[in-house]
Amino acid sequence: MQEETEVPDWEPEEGLQYTMTVTSQLQLADGSFSVNPDDMVAAFVDGEVRGLNSPGTDFDGLMVMTIGSNEISGELITFKAYLANENAIVDINETVVFENQGSVGAFDDPFIFTYEVPEDLEIVSVAALADITVAYGTALEDLPLAETVEVTLDNGSTTDLDVTWDGGTPAYDGDTPGTYNFEGTLTLPDGILNPEDLTAEVDVIVEEEIIPEDLHIAAEEDVVVDGVECFFALVSITVSGGDHHFTVTDGGEATLVAGETITLLPGSTVEHGGYLHAYISGENPCGRPLAEKEREEEEDVETGMQMPEPPEEGLYVNVYPNPTRGALTLEVQLLNHEERIRVEVLNHMGKMIYSREMPAQTHYSLDIANEKPGMYFVRIIQGNEMTLQRVIKQ
Repeated sequence: MQEETEVPDWEPEEGLQYTMTVTSQLQLADGSFSVNPDDMVAAFVDGEVRGLNSPGTDFDGLMVMTIGSNEISGELITFKAYLANENAIVDINETVVFENQGSVGAFDDPFIFTYEVPEDLEIVSVAALADITVAYGTALEDLPLAETVEVTLDNGSTTDLDVTWDGGTPAYDGDTPGTYNFEGTLTLPDGILNPEDLTAEVDVIVEEEIIPEDLHIAAEEDVVVDGVECFFALVSITVSGGDHHFTVTDGGEATLVAGETITLLPGSTVEHGGYLHAYISGENPCGRPLAEKEREEEEDVETGMQMPEPPEEGLYVNVYPNPTRGALTLEVQLLNHEERIRVEVLNHMGKMIYSREMPAQTHYSLDIANEKPGMYFVRIIQGNEMTLQRVIKQ
Protein backbone atom coordinates (compact mmCIF):
# COMPACT_ATOMS: atom_id res chain seq x y z
CA MET A 1 0.00 0.00 0.00
CA GLN A 2 1.36 3.42 -0.94
CA GLU A 3 0.54 6.52 1.07
CA GLU A 4 -1.89 8.77 -0.80
CA THR A 5 -0.70 12.35 -0.99
CA GLU A 6 -0.84 15.60 -2.90
CA VAL A 7 1.39 16.17 -5.94
CA PRO A 8 4.81 16.92 -4.38
CA ASP A 9 6.41 20.32 -5.00
CA TRP A 10 9.93 18.95 -5.34
CA GLU A 11 12.42 21.64 -6.47
CA PRO A 12 16.15 20.76 -6.80
CA GLU A 13 18.68 22.96 -5.01
CA GLU A 14 20.41 25.43 -7.34
CA GLY A 15 24.01 26.68 -7.49
CA LEU A 16 25.66 23.40 -6.45
CA GLN A 17 29.33 23.06 -7.52
CA TYR A 18 29.49 19.50 -8.81
CA THR A 19 27.21 17.29 -10.92
CA MET A 20 26.75 13.73 -12.10
CA THR A 21 24.09 12.01 -14.28
CA VAL A 22 21.88 8.97 -13.87
CA THR A 23 20.31 7.44 -16.97
CA SER A 24 17.39 5.36 -15.73
CA GLN A 25 13.93 3.87 -16.01
CA LEU A 26 11.18 3.60 -13.38
CA GLN A 27 9.89 0.04 -13.12
CA LEU A 28 6.25 -0.21 -11.99
CA ALA A 29 4.69 -2.85 -9.75
CA ASP A 30 3.51 -4.91 -12.75
CA GLY A 31 7.04 -5.05 -14.19
CA SER A 32 6.49 -2.51 -16.98
CA PHE A 33 8.34 0.81 -17.21
CA SER A 34 6.60 4.12 -16.63
CA VAL A 35 5.98 6.28 -19.67
CA ASN A 36 3.75 8.69 -17.76
CA PRO A 37 5.24 12.21 -17.85
CA ASP A 38 3.22 13.01 -14.69
CA ASP A 39 5.27 10.50 -12.71
CA MET A 40 8.42 11.90 -11.07
CA VAL A 41 11.67 10.58 -9.63
CA ALA A 42 13.64 12.81 -7.27
CA ALA A 43 17.17 12.46 -5.79
CA PHE A 44 17.74 13.37 -2.11
CA VAL A 45 20.57 13.93 0.35
CA ASP A 46 19.30 14.21 3.93
CA GLY A 47 15.87 15.34 2.72
CA GLU A 48 17.26 17.99 0.33
CA VAL A 49 16.24 17.62 -3.33
CA ARG A 50 19.35 17.27 -5.52
CA GLY A 51 17.80 16.17 -8.83
CA LEU A 52 14.44 15.61 -10.54
CA ASN A 53 13.15 14.07 -13.75
CA SER A 54 10.05 12.45 -15.27
CA PRO A 55 9.70 9.49 -17.65
CA GLY A 56 9.39 10.31 -21.33
CA THR A 57 6.74 8.83 -23.56
CA ASP A 58 9.43 7.40 -25.87
CA PHE A 59 12.25 4.88 -25.32
CA ASP A 60 10.32 3.07 -22.59
CA GLY A 61 10.34 6.12 -20.34
CA LEU A 62 14.11 6.64 -20.36
CA MET A 63 15.23 9.48 -18.05
CA VAL A 64 18.53 11.35 -17.78
CA MET A 65 18.73 13.01 -14.34
CA THR A 66 21.38 15.52 -13.35
CA ILE A 67 22.28 15.36 -9.65
CA GLY A 68 24.14 18.17 -7.88
CA SER A 69 26.36 18.35 -4.80
CA ASN A 70 28.83 20.62 -3.02
CA GLU A 71 30.92 17.58 -2.16
CA ILE A 72 33.19 16.30 -4.91
CA SER A 73 32.32 12.72 -3.98
CA GLY A 74 31.02 10.42 -1.31
CA GLU A 75 27.46 11.66 -0.58
CA LEU A 76 24.82 8.91 -0.52
CA ILE A 77 21.98 9.69 -2.90
CA THR A 78 18.54 8.22 -2.16
CA PHE A 79 15.46 8.41 -4.37
CA LYS A 80 11.70 8.74 -4.15
CA ALA A 81 9.08 8.41 -6.89
CA TYR A 82 5.70 10.02 -7.26
CA LEU A 83 3.19 7.75 -9.03
CA ALA A 84 0.53 9.97 -10.59
CA ASN A 85 -2.03 7.25 -11.30
CA GLU A 86 -1.97 6.10 -7.68
CA ASN A 87 -1.41 9.64 -6.34
CA ALA A 88 1.25 8.13 -4.06
CA ILE A 89 4.89 8.63 -3.11
CA VAL A 90 7.10 5.52 -2.79
CA ASP A 91 10.67 4.99 -1.61
CA ILE A 92 13.03 3.74 -4.30
CA ASN A 93 15.06 0.66 -3.35
CA GLU A 94 18.26 1.74 -5.15
CA THR A 95 20.86 4.30 -4.00
CA VAL A 96 23.85 5.96 -5.70
CA VAL A 97 27.10 7.34 -4.26
CA PHE A 98 27.83 10.78 -5.66
CA GLU A 99 30.94 11.14 -7.84
CA ASN A 100 31.67 14.43 -9.61
CA GLN A 101 31.34 14.03 -13.40
CA GLY A 102 30.24 10.47 -12.79
CA SER A 103 27.65 8.66 -14.87
CA VAL A 104 25.40 5.81 -13.78
CA GLY A 105 23.49 3.85 -16.41
CA ALA A 106 23.45 4.34 -20.17
CA PHE A 107 20.94 4.53 -23.00
CA ASP A 108 21.52 0.89 -23.86
CA ASP A 109 21.86 -0.20 -20.23
CA PRO A 110 19.75 2.12 -18.04
CA PHE A 111 19.82 2.12 -14.26
CA ILE A 112 16.51 0.62 -13.08
CA PHE A 113 14.59 2.25 -10.23
CA THR A 114 12.34 -0.18 -8.32
CA TYR A 115 10.14 0.04 -5.24
CA GLU A 116 8.48 -2.36 -2.87
CA VAL A 117 4.72 -2.96 -3.14
CA PRO A 118 3.54 -3.87 0.38
CA GLU A 119 0.84 -6.47 0.83
CA ASP A 120 -2.71 -5.24 1.38
CA LEU A 121 -3.55 -4.40 4.98
CA GLU A 122 -6.71 -5.62 6.69
CA ILE A 123 -9.05 -3.77 9.04
CA VAL A 124 -9.18 -5.49 12.44
CA SER A 125 -11.31 -2.98 14.37
CA VAL A 126 -13.34 0.22 14.04
CA ALA A 127 -13.19 2.90 16.74
CA ALA A 128 -16.28 3.26 18.91
CA LEU A 129 -18.14 6.53 18.49
CA ALA A 130 -19.73 8.52 21.30
CA ASP A 131 -23.52 8.84 21.38
CA ILE A 132 -24.97 11.90 19.65
CA THR A 133 -27.77 13.74 21.45
CA VAL A 134 -29.93 16.09 19.39
CA ALA A 135 -32.89 18.32 20.08
CA TYR A 136 -36.44 17.24 19.28
CA GLY A 137 -37.27 18.08 15.67
CA THR A 138 -33.72 17.76 14.29
CA ALA A 139 -33.89 16.69 10.63
CA LEU A 140 -31.92 13.71 9.32
CA GLU A 141 -29.76 15.91 7.10
CA ASP A 142 -28.84 18.07 10.10
CA LEU A 143 -27.47 15.24 12.23
CA PRO A 144 -23.76 15.75 13.07
CA LEU A 145 -22.74 12.29 11.90
CA ALA A 146 -18.99 11.77 11.50
CA GLU A 147 -17.64 11.93 7.97
CA THR A 148 -14.68 9.69 8.82
CA VAL A 149 -13.92 7.02 11.41
CA GLU A 150 -10.64 5.65 12.72
CA VAL A 151 -9.81 2.03 11.94
CA THR A 152 -6.98 -0.17 13.17
CA LEU A 153 -5.09 -2.26 10.61
CA ASP A 154 -3.44 -5.65 11.05
CA ASN A 155 0.03 -4.07 11.18
CA GLY A 156 -0.99 -2.09 14.27
CA SER A 157 -1.32 1.26 12.50
CA THR A 158 -4.47 3.39 12.39
CA THR A 159 -6.01 5.48 9.63
CA ASP A 160 -9.19 7.47 9.02
CA LEU A 161 -11.63 6.19 6.43
CA ASP A 162 -14.66 7.86 4.90
CA VAL A 163 -17.99 6.46 6.07
CA THR A 164 -21.51 6.45 4.58
CA TRP A 165 -24.37 6.19 7.07
CA ASP A 166 -27.70 4.43 6.68
CA GLY A 167 -31.03 5.95 7.76
CA GLY A 168 -30.98 4.53 11.28
CA THR A 169 -32.72 1.64 13.04
CA PRO A 170 -35.57 2.21 13.61
CA ALA A 171 -35.85 4.65 10.70
CA TYR A 172 -34.83 8.06 12.03
CA ASP A 173 -37.65 10.44 12.96
CA GLY A 174 -36.59 13.67 14.59
CA ASP A 175 -40.13 14.24 15.85
CA THR A 176 -40.15 11.02 17.87
CA PRO A 177 -37.94 10.99 20.98
CA GLY A 178 -35.82 7.87 21.42
CA THR A 179 -32.56 6.16 20.44
CA TYR A 180 -31.70 5.41 16.80
CA ASN A 181 -28.75 3.19 15.84
CA PHE A 182 -26.91 4.24 12.69
CA GLU A 183 -24.60 1.89 10.79
CA GLY A 184 -21.85 3.25 8.56
CA THR A 185 -20.26 1.55 5.55
CA LEU A 186 -16.51 2.14 5.23
CA THR A 187 -15.01 3.43 1.97
CA LEU A 188 -11.91 1.36 1.24
CA PRO A 189 -8.91 2.88 -0.56
CA ASP A 190 -6.47 0.76 -2.58
CA GLY A 191 -4.40 -1.47 -0.33
CA ILE A 192 -6.91 -1.82 2.52
CA LEU A 193 -9.23 -4.80 2.82
CA ASN A 194 -12.23 -5.39 5.09
CA PRO A 195 -12.60 -9.18 5.11
CA GLU A 196 -14.97 -9.17 8.13
CA ASP A 197 -17.18 -6.44 6.63
CA LEU A 198 -16.73 -4.34 9.76
CA THR A 199 -18.88 -1.22 10.02
CA ALA A 200 -19.07 1.92 12.12
CA GLU A 201 -21.93 2.39 14.57
CA VAL A 202 -23.30 5.32 16.52
CA ASP A 203 -26.43 5.91 18.57
CA VAL A 204 -28.39 9.13 18.00
CA ILE A 205 -30.62 10.14 20.89
CA VAL A 206 -33.55 12.47 20.17
CA GLU A 207 -34.51 14.44 23.27
CA GLU A 208 -38.04 14.95 24.47
CA GLU A 209 -39.83 17.97 23.04
CA ILE A 210 -39.48 21.12 25.13
CA ILE A 211 -42.92 22.75 25.24
CA PRO A 212 -43.08 26.39 26.34
CA GLU A 213 -45.59 27.55 28.92
CA ASP A 214 -46.12 30.82 27.06
CA LEU A 215 -45.51 31.41 23.36
CA HIS A 216 -45.43 34.77 21.56
CA ILE A 217 -45.59 34.25 17.80
CA ALA A 218 -44.14 37.03 15.59
CA ALA A 219 -42.68 38.84 18.58
CA GLU A 220 -39.21 39.31 17.10
CA GLU A 221 -39.67 38.64 13.38
CA ASP A 222 -42.41 38.24 10.80
CA VAL A 223 -43.93 34.77 10.62
CA VAL A 224 -45.46 33.60 7.34
CA VAL A 225 -47.37 30.30 7.21
CA ASP A 226 -47.59 29.05 3.64
CA GLY A 227 -47.72 25.33 4.47
CA VAL A 228 -49.02 23.45 7.50
CA GLU A 229 -47.82 24.78 10.86
CA CYS A 230 -48.85 23.89 14.40
CA PHE A 231 -48.11 25.92 17.56
CA PHE A 232 -48.68 24.66 21.10
CA ALA A 233 -48.11 26.18 24.54
CA LEU A 234 -48.98 24.83 27.95
CA VAL A 235 -50.56 28.10 29.13
CA SER A 236 -50.91 30.90 26.56
CA ILE A 237 -50.28 31.91 22.97
CA THR A 238 -50.04 35.56 21.89
CA VAL A 239 -49.90 36.37 18.19
CA SER A 240 -48.25 39.53 16.82
CA GLY A 241 -49.13 42.83 18.50
CA GLY A 242 -45.86 44.66 17.83
CA ASP A 243 -43.78 45.66 14.82
CA HIS A 244 -43.92 42.21 13.27
CA HIS A 245 -46.72 40.36 11.52
CA PHE A 246 -48.20 36.88 11.53
CA THR A 247 -49.65 35.93 8.14
CA VAL A 248 -51.38 32.78 6.94
CA THR A 249 -51.20 32.87 3.15
CA ASP A 250 -53.54 31.38 0.55
CA GLY A 251 -53.17 27.61 0.96
CA GLY A 252 -51.51 27.93 4.37
CA GLU A 253 -52.90 26.23 7.46
CA ALA A 254 -52.03 27.26 11.01
CA THR A 255 -53.22 25.59 14.19
CA LEU A 256 -52.89 27.36 17.56
CA VAL A 257 -53.50 25.36 20.72
CA ALA A 258 -52.92 26.58 24.27
CA GLY A 259 -53.87 25.32 27.69
CA GLU A 260 -55.56 28.54 28.87
CA THR A 261 -55.59 31.55 26.53
CA ILE A 262 -54.98 32.48 22.88
CA THR A 263 -54.75 36.16 21.97
CA LEU A 264 -54.74 37.43 18.37
CA LEU A 265 -53.44 41.01 18.31
CA PRO A 266 -53.27 43.54 15.46
CA GLY A 267 -50.79 42.34 12.87
CA SER A 268 -52.40 38.88 12.68
CA THR A 269 -53.63 38.23 9.13
CA VAL A 270 -55.27 35.29 7.39
CA GLU A 271 -55.35 35.79 3.63
CA HIS A 272 -58.25 34.56 1.51
CA GLY A 273 -57.76 30.83 1.06
CA GLY A 274 -55.74 30.50 4.26
CA TYR A 275 -56.91 28.60 7.32
CA LEU A 276 -56.40 29.38 11.01
CA HIS A 277 -57.75 27.09 13.71
CA ALA A 278 -57.25 28.12 17.35
CA TYR A 279 -58.65 26.34 20.39
CA ILE A 280 -58.01 25.70 24.07
CA SER A 281 -56.69 22.28 25.06
CA GLY A 282 -54.06 20.83 27.34
CA GLU A 283 -53.21 18.12 24.79
CA ASN A 284 -50.51 18.82 22.22
CA PRO A 285 -51.75 17.97 18.69
CA CYS A 286 -48.57 19.12 16.96
CA GLY A 287 -46.36 16.52 15.35
CA ARG A 288 -48.93 13.74 15.43
CA PRO A 289 -49.26 11.49 12.35
CA LEU A 290 -51.74 12.74 9.79
CA ALA A 291 -53.86 9.61 10.11
CA GLU A 292 -54.29 10.26 13.82
CA LYS A 293 -55.34 13.87 13.18
CA GLU A 294 -57.83 12.74 10.57
CA ARG A 295 -59.43 10.39 13.04
CA GLU A 296 -60.02 13.39 15.31
CA GLU A 297 -61.60 15.53 12.61
CA GLU A 298 -64.80 15.28 10.62
CA GLU A 299 -65.43 16.88 7.29
CA ASP A 300 -68.22 19.38 6.87
CA VAL A 301 -69.84 17.96 3.73
CA GLU A 302 -71.52 21.23 2.80
CA THR A 303 -68.46 23.44 2.96
CA GLY A 304 -65.57 21.00 2.64
CA MET A 305 -64.02 22.64 5.71
CA GLN A 306 -62.23 20.49 8.31
CA MET A 307 -64.08 21.06 11.58
CA PRO A 308 -62.82 19.69 14.90
CA GLU A 309 -65.05 17.52 16.99
CA PRO A 310 -66.35 19.34 20.07
CA PRO A 311 -64.62 18.28 23.29
CA GLU A 312 -66.61 16.18 25.71
CA GLU A 313 -66.46 19.08 28.17
CA GLY A 314 -65.21 22.63 28.12
CA LEU A 315 -66.05 25.75 26.15
CA TYR A 316 -66.77 25.19 22.45
CA VAL A 317 -68.68 26.97 19.69
CA ASN A 318 -70.04 25.69 16.39
CA VAL A 319 -70.95 28.40 13.87
CA TYR A 320 -73.31 27.83 10.92
CA PRO A 321 -74.07 28.25 8.12
CA ASN A 322 -70.45 28.55 7.05
CA PRO A 323 -69.89 30.12 4.54
CA THR A 324 -72.67 32.63 5.18
CA ARG A 325 -74.17 35.66 3.51
CA GLY A 326 -74.64 37.29 6.89
CA ALA A 327 -76.91 35.40 9.28
CA LEU A 328 -75.10 33.20 11.78
CA THR A 329 -76.21 30.77 14.44
CA LEU A 330 -73.84 30.08 17.32
CA GLU A 331 -74.26 26.75 19.07
CA VAL A 332 -72.30 26.96 22.31
CA GLN A 333 -71.11 24.27 24.69
CA LEU A 334 -70.77 26.16 27.98
CA LEU A 335 -68.45 25.73 30.91
CA ASN A 336 -71.39 26.45 33.19
CA HIS A 337 -74.87 27.92 32.86
CA GLU A 338 -74.50 30.65 35.49
CA GLU A 339 -71.59 32.78 34.28
CA ARG A 340 -72.27 35.24 31.47
CA ILE A 341 -70.32 34.95 28.22
CA ARG A 342 -68.78 37.47 25.82
CA VAL A 343 -69.33 37.05 22.09
CA GLU A 344 -66.80 38.75 19.80
CA VAL A 345 -66.30 38.90 16.03
CA LEU A 346 -62.89 39.84 14.57
CA ASN A 347 -61.95 40.47 10.97
CA HIS A 348 -58.95 38.85 9.26
CA MET A 349 -56.68 41.65 10.56
CA GLY A 350 -57.63 40.86 14.15
CA LYS A 351 -59.73 44.02 14.49
CA MET A 352 -62.81 43.57 16.64
CA ILE A 353 -66.05 44.47 14.81
CA TYR A 354 -68.52 43.09 17.36
CA SER A 355 -68.41 42.54 21.12
CA ARG A 356 -71.27 41.91 23.50
CA GLU A 357 -71.74 40.31 26.90
CA MET A 358 -74.72 37.95 27.02
CA PRO A 359 -76.47 35.57 29.42
CA ALA A 360 -75.22 31.99 29.35
CA GLN A 361 -77.29 30.04 26.83
CA THR A 362 -76.65 27.45 24.17
CA HIS A 363 -77.80 29.30 21.03
CA TYR A 364 -77.23 32.83 19.77
CA SER A 365 -77.92 34.64 16.52
CA LEU A 366 -75.61 37.15 14.83
CA ASP A 367 -75.74 39.06 11.56
CA ILE A 368 -72.65 40.23 9.68
CA ALA A 369 -74.49 41.03 6.44
CA ASN A 370 -73.12 44.59 6.45
CA GLU A 371 -69.49 43.41 6.60
CA LYS A 372 -67.30 42.94 3.54
CA PRO A 373 -66.85 39.43 2.14
CA GLY A 374 -63.86 37.66 3.61
CA MET A 375 -62.69 35.73 6.63
CA TYR A 376 -63.87 36.45 10.18
CA PHE A 377 -63.43 34.86 13.58
CA VAL A 378 -66.12 34.29 16.16
CA ARG A 379 -64.69 34.22 19.68
CA ILE A 380 -66.57 33.08 22.80
CA ILE A 381 -65.16 33.91 26.25
CA GLN A 382 -66.49 32.55 29.53
CA GLY A 383 -64.43 33.14 32.64
CA ASN A 384 -60.81 32.26 31.84
CA GLU A 385 -61.71 30.07 28.86
CA MET A 386 -61.86 31.07 25.21
CA THR A 387 -62.79 29.29 21.99
CA LEU A 388 -62.50 30.51 18.41
CA GLN A 389 -64.06 29.55 15.07
CA ARG A 390 -63.39 30.77 11.54
CA VAL A 391 -66.27 32.04 9.39
CA ILE A 392 -66.31 32.87 5.68
CA LYS A 393 -68.57 35.79 4.69
CA GLN A 394 -69.64 35.57 1.04
